[in-house]
Amino acid sequence: MSSKVKIGQGAMVCKEIKVKGQVSFGASTIIHPGVTLIAEAGPIEIGENNIIEEYVNIIHKFLPGHEQSEPVTLKIGSNNVFEVYSTIEGVSSIGDNNIFESKSMKIT
Repeated sequence: MSSKVKIGQGAMVCKEIKVKGQVSFGASTIIHPGVTLIAEAGPIEIGENNIIEEYVNIIHKFLPGHEQSEPVTLKIGSNNVFEVYSTIEGVSSIGDNNIFESKSMKIT
């Protein structure tokens, strides 16, 4: 499992997370333990001032039938909150100022 991680100024990323692929964390973003970030379909770019709580899964993968497509960056905006157990999978972007509450799911 190879990973390339970039951490912006003032970001706090707990070392007890699972990362696969290229992931960047914007300034002042907070990543709690147990978070899983998988960047299979391209890089994941997380903006500034996000909070990603325990056991959130953000999985950027190709949609079925598109496995041979060119990699695309999953861009997550700024000021988002991903609460415990949220699962985000198969999306191409997330804007700003969103709240994903406990046990929410988005799987396409």
